[in-house]
Amino acid sequence: MIAATRRDAEAEIVIWNPDGSTAELSGNGTRIAARWLIDREGVDEARIRVGPRVVGARLTATDEIEQDMGEVEVYEPERVAGLDVTPVSVGNPHAVVRGDPDDLPLIGPLLETHPRFPNRTNVQVGRLDAPGRIVARVWERGVGETSASGTGAVAVAAALGQNDAAVEFPGGTLRVRLEGDRAFLTGPTERLPDEPARGGEVYVGHVSTRALIRHFEQSTGRKLVVTRRQRASRAFRTKLDVLGPAQPDPTLGDFELTVYLNPDVALQEHFLTGGPVARTHVHWGRYVPELLTEEGYWVATRMYGNVLLTRRAQNRRPNEQWDRLDRVLRTLPGLEQRSGADAVLP
Repeated sequence: MIAATRRDAEAEIVIWNPDGSTAELSGNGTRIAARWLIDREGVDEARIRVGPRVVGARLTATDEIEQDMGEVEVYEPERVAGLDVTPVSVGNPHAVVRGDPDDLPLIGPLLETHPRFPNRTNVQVGRLDAPGRIVARVWERGVGETSASGTGAVAVAAALGQNDAAVEFPGGTLRVRLEGDRAFLTGPTERLPDEPARGGEVYVGHVSTRALIRHFEQSTGRKLVVTRRQRASRAFRTKLDVLGPAQPDPTLGDFELTVYLNPDVALQEHFLTGGPVARTHVHWGRYVPELLTEEGYWVATRMYGNVLLTRRAQNRRPNEQWDRLDRVLRTLPGLEQRSGADAVLP
């Protein structure tokens, strides 16, 4: 998840799935972003924009985040792949099955890619244990099974007709309240322990996608390919290319490179110039693992001018693979090295 803009108590985020697709909405993602922004601005309320949808959030008396998730649409149940399925829209698509959550590993991939859902779908299997108490598991489109889902909690509560419901996932419990067609989602946030700063140099400048591909191949003998392109639209103001290795290379590990192509927009949004979002979200000049995924991998990021390196590793600490990538990227043509980066943690 990358915070693309920040103005007072409003931010715009882009959420990437492990398969390279972007998510229309993430209840957990917007809750995390809202708590980060509320703490940064010293306010009690914030607004998080994901594409065309804006999620309002407030800090509760119990130190949780309540979000107005907007309109929820519950459609008529259908028979899909021999299952009774209730399609739900929470700004993103869901297919809810009432049954045993332990069946999710079979039902999830079956429904995610079923022809009934040409753009694929998120899947929940939920069991109503008591009025207002649901036990569920979730299969997220483009990800697989995850420990919890904010929009999934809303979808399963709405599909099962439960208002003011506690939805218990393996990763924790979220509360859903419905007011007419609108859903309100409440859940906790927890800040991870700070990591001591490493290094302090910052690289500024602008590199084209073609120049990056050429330099990487000259430096490593390995080719990069463009796996995704995003062009400016009403939903996204930033143009970017996402690149990955043409073939797996154990000497480089699991990584991708994002090239931000319109530095004027990024400059305006304080994203690539060492502004508050850049310093705290992409860890300028330092190796900082920022996320432990469900698969047990640490995800670390670093900026090189307008190029963002994202790498997954099983070890929290940097290793020879990271050092090799770092040596290649900091020698990109057109970058200028500056020292004294702020040691600011997320």
